[in-house]
Amino acid sequence: MAMKTKNIFIKSVLSVLFIFILSLFIISCNVKGEDNKVNPDDEKKAALKEVKSEVISEIPLELKEGDSLSFTTSKKGVTITYKSSNEAVITNTGIVYFPTSDVFVTLELEFVITLSTGEYKETSSTIIVVRSCKSEEEKFLDIKDDIIKSIPKVVKENITFKDTSLYNSHISYSTSNEEVLSSKGLAKSDVLSTSVTIFVEVELNGKLYEPFEIDVEVKTKEVDSMTEQKLVEIEMEVLDYIEFGKVTEDIELLHSSVYSSTIRYESSDEEALTSDGKVGLDVENKSVTLYFYITLDNEEYGPFSINIVVNTHIKTNDNEYYDEIGEDLRGSSLKMALRSLITKTQERITTYDDIKTVTAKTDADPEKPGNIILFYSRVSVSAKWDGGSTWNREHIWPRSKSWFQYEDAGSDIHHLRPANPSINSSRGNKAYANTTTSSSYAPTDVVKGDVARIVFYLLTRYPESDNYPITNVASSMQMLLEWNELDPVDNLEITRNEECFKLQGNRNPFIDFPEYAEMIWGTINLSKPHIIDNYVQIIFVNLEEIEEYKMEL
Repeated sequence: MAMKTKNIFIKSVLSVLFIFILSLFIISCNVKGEDNKVNPDDEKKAALKEVKSEVISEIPLELKEGDSLSFTTSKKGVTITYKSSNEAVITNTGIVYFPTSDVFVTLELEFVITLSTGEYKETSSTIIVVRSCKSEEEKFLDIKDDIIKSIPKVVKENITFKDTSLYNSHISYSTSNEEVLSSKGLAKSDVLSTSVTIFVEVELNGKLYEPFEIDVEVKTKEVDSMTEQKLVEIEMEVLDYIEFGKVTEDIELLHSSVYSSTIRYESSDEEALTSDGKVGLDVENKSVTLYFYITLDNEEYGPFSINIVVNTHIKTNDNEYYDEIGEDLRGSSLKMALRSLITKTQERITTYDDIKTVTAKTDADPEKPGNIILFYSRVSVSAKWDGGSTWNREHIWPRSKSWFQYEDAGSDIHHLRPANPSINSSRGNKAYANTTTSSSYAPTDVVKGDVARIVFYLLTRYPESDNYPITNVASSMQMLLEWNELDPVDNLEITRNEECFKLQGNRNPFIDFPEYAEMIWGTINLSKPHIIDNYVQIIFVNLEEIEEYKMEL
């Protein structure tokens, strides 16, 4: 009995002990479960830190004109507010106003999230460099550079013109020869080598800028270098054989040339000038393009072209050119008399494209056939137009500060001169002066008089110039008058004036009589010899008959 009671006691103790241990285990599990449960507030704090990191990483360290800034104000339950150290540059809502010089702006950011216990906040800061905005002119130059880079110098196939560029600008195009290269960028097939000028017009912020030009060579037919060189020689011989400019009677055409080549011709106007060189009756200043094709080694190449003006209506007496200019005229009376003379005698209106070919005549190097002398540098280079790589067309009076574009004064051969492209670019549209600065350009002494006499011609020939100040092209009229004396007329100018006269029908009076400049714009002291006494005595005869010039010192 005692043993049985003892066993029962032991079982009871063990049961109690088991229940006690089980209870401890259950309590322990409950405690562990409580410990593993995620606290909602801690979750929200973690979310805030994540948002903070993301938002800070999205803010740029630098802003350039054209960039925009977007502020995130709410994300994953986190509210973000911004405070700018300079609201004139970056507002608290993220609007950017680009300054005239670089500015550092500090942004203070506040991140807020609502916890069970109330609002929880964290702050941060970042610095943004806001770069200065560019002037309208700087933007235009950026756009111009962007467009030029997009167009190949040698066009071998159709090209795609960009219709938009930097700063949300809109671009439109036209060309000097739509048949060879259209304004849509379509290139004619089987073109050996033809130069085309692309005119590019830019619209920026509602403002339409004056067109700038890009010269390209359309070359959709490939030939080997030896054949190309032969064709260049033949082309130059044909161009040299035909008299440029005013044609008053039948002309002789070259039908065979070196390398056993043959040439055939096609006229754009058979009534004015036939493909055989016969002129029409009573044709008054009719512009004709004479196309020619070269057959070399049994293959025909072309078309090449030359522009000619046919005039069988009126012939002028060159020897009496200045007869109507009275010797007693001075000031505006003399200027108006000269304006009337050189306007009514201009029988040909040249085109901008004409300059590519007529320059071979007007600026020819007398010692190197086939070469021309560049204006500023006086370097002799090939007269062959190669798309503006060797030389380009320089407006002595910059178009951007003038009344003209690519017509009238903008294509007058008394005005345009061939120039080295890099020198032309350095001059830009700067006004002439005695020193070169960021806004002025000083040519060498050997061409200062040339510059002055071309400006005098433009002021006299074109009435539109009356509304344009001399400071658009030169620092002062007095300086140009001084240049007129400093650099007297030389044989190159005389020869050029004669060639321009043949081509265009009028003359530059200030090359023939440089004293006219002082008589119009200066003060003449009649007790002193006229300026002309120190210059070349001009005799108006054919250039071939001028064998020497008398210098009176």
